[in-house]
Amino acid sequence: MTAAAWTTFAVVAGFVWGGFLLLLVVAMRKERGKRDGETGSVRVP
Repeated sequence: MTAAAWTTFAVVAGFVWGGFLLLLVVAMRKERGKRDGETGSVRVP
C-alpha cells in the first residue's frame, strides 16, 4: 500500500471509530440517566 492509501485508510477508520464511540457514549449516558431517574445529567462518581 502507498502512503496515500494508508493515510486515507487511517482517516476513514478514525471517522468510523469516532462515530461509533460517540454513539456508544451517548447510549450509555441515556441508560445511566434512566436508571438514576435523571434526564440528560451526568453524575460524577
